[in-house]
Amino acid sequence: MITIAIAATTAFGAQANTNIVAGYFADWQYANPDNGYTVKDIPAENLTHIIY
Repeated sequence: MITIAIAATTAFGAQANTNIVAGYFADWQYANPDNGYTVKDIPAENLTHIIY
């Protein structure tokens, strides 16, 4: 299952804010035949980062 997290961060010493939209993919569930969610199902077009 993928968990989406949205956070606003500021770079060290910089004044600009950058939005980060990250998804977490639990690879320990990848081989589970009952889990129909695969890497191909990650909505990468909606994310800035994937935590794998």
